[in-house]
Amino acid sequence: VWRTVQTLTRNRILTPVNFGVPEHGTHFEGAPLDNLDVRAQNLERYSGFSLYQGGTLPDGKPAAHGIFAVTTHEPWRPTEMDHLFAHEGFPGHHLQNVVIDLLRRAGKLGYEATMGTMGTSFHVLQEGWAQVVWEILAGGGLEKVADEFGVDLAIELALVTLRDHAKHDVSILHQLEQMPIPVIQEMLRTRYLLDPHIVAKTSRGWATDPVFGPMVGPTYLVGRQV
Repeated sequence: VWRTVQTLTRNRILTPVNFGVPEHGTHFEGAPLDNLDVRAQNLERYSGFSLYQGGTLPDGKPAAHGIFAVTTHEPWRPTEMDHLFAHEGFPGHHLQNVVIDLLRRAGKLGYEATMGTMGTSFHVLQEGWAQVVWEILAGGGLEKVADEFGVDLAIELALVTLRDHAKHDVSILHQLEQMPIPVIQEMLRTRYLLDPHIVAKTSRGWATDPVFGPMVGPTYLVGRQV
């Protein structure tokens, strides 16, 4: 599935774009996009994350190296993993970071463009893009996803949308409106249909952290509209 996503990313997302960096090809067809290590780790606070390291090869070419880590601490449906890889890897955050890195090296972006800042419009765009990458690849909404990639993935993405609403709401409900955590947990189970381990995670960091909750939580839902 992941190799298929990489091929579709090149054909449907990169090919229509002229990046203006001849050394990597007009459409980045020669760019090192797939230098991504996948690691399974016992992460308790995160479902997964991407870490872009970039770097330079001995011949002076960009390494564009990244890490995609996924936790072994949670149960995973195959479609959940497909979504997480697309979000953190292709055509989500890893692709975003490679493009930024190569454009910076070519003098088309300043160094500040490489540094993500919470709550900025660029951060919102990055998270929103990463949340809807399957829809982008399918060329439409969940019906298009179901037609091309299967009903199970479309259902998973519908659940992801509910999760985005939950991330948006919980810090407001708890920190602003003072809703107790047990009440929020019940709401997450019944209204947002979250799995038990996601209920625990959402009602912990997303609801209670005074910075991460209100600054990052809303970006997933708001970013979908950008």
